[in-house]
Amino acid sequence: MVSFFLISCQKSTLLNEEKLSVGSLPFFKQWQLSIHLKICAACRRYVQQSEVIDLILQEKLNKNTDSVSNSADDDLTLTPDMRAKLLERLRSEN
Repeated sequence: MVSFFLISCQKSTLLNEEKLSVGSLPFFKQWQLSIHLKICAACRRYVQQSEVIDLILQEKLNKNTDSVSNSADDDLTLTPDMRAKLLERLRSEN
């Protein structure tokens, strides 16, 4: 019965990725994820890092769609400034 409510770190990761890609989770899945995150510091950290990476990638994609250049290399590489921002945000969460 307890295993029905408590999920593994692997399941937590999958739910977090689903939430980031879809935007929301059904109530019960969101509840399971939030319970797991209350008790698992490693998964809380993973969620924070995923959100930071997602935001930076969204910013990068928005910047590329606004620019005239559509080079394939521009789409796949982070600028030194973006790389520095990402590293700074990840280090500041330690």
